[in-house]
Amino acid sequence: MGACPALVKIKIDMKILLLPITICLACLFTGDLYGRRVHDIDNSATEKKGPNPFFVRQGRVMLVTDVEPQGWFIERIRNKAIDIPRLIEPPLQEAIEILYDKNILTTRCSANRKDINYGFAYIEGELNSLSEENRAVLNRITEEGAAEVEGLYFMLKVPVSDSTTVEEIRKMFIALANRFLMQQPIWIEKERFTWRGFKERYSVADDKDVIPIVERFGYYYDSRAGFIYLSREHYKKVEEYYRHR
Repeated sequence: MGACPALVKIKIDMKILLLPITICLACLFTGDLYGRRVHDIDNSATEKKGPNPFFVRQGRVMLVTDVEPQGWFIERIRNKAIDIPRLIEPPLQEAIEILYDKNILTTRCSANRKDINYGFAYIEGELNSLSEENRAVLNRITEEGAAEVEGLYFMLKVPVSDSTTVEEIRKMFIALANRFLMQQPIWIEKERFTWRGFKERYSVADDKDVIPIVERFGYYYDSRAGFIYLSREHYKKVEEYYRHR
């Protein structure tokens, strides 16, 4: 089973400098997502005629048994066009992108040949990253048996067997992800730093050393508001959300 907790190391102090960062492509869905489900805007984005050519191998439709485990995910999604194909197994990439675009934090996921031993593929997310509206959506999905909640996490689940196709998994997870609504980027706002907080976290004594560290690790400094984000894309997601309010 694949997983995505996160660690980025910075030179100054190995203990202090473990920054939790994780999962999860250029947006495949267009339209105004704010306040509406993706499938309410354009079903054609996920309904394709015939098997996706990407999921055909040697003239036959790919099965979940053809998907190799991708390993442990160790970074937050900071740039979806790069990180999702790099970190996420193919059957889950589009669903993970939908959730990421709606500002929902995913933490682990798996859809590969090993999952037939468990009987399901899954996407796990952080419960505290959900808005009240999306918690209600999750409750309905849970009542239907397609999700479960344990502690601080929720899990979207799709049954799999050795005859399940990659395309079937892809469509089922997209359908689940499409039920959630666009929401406040709660987790991004929690994980961004103030200037002072960044200095304390990374034991930076001199202000002049902050920006070189920010640039070295691909973070983004919003000089207007004074926040340091894990990436420019995270900054843009926050700006976009509040611009549409």
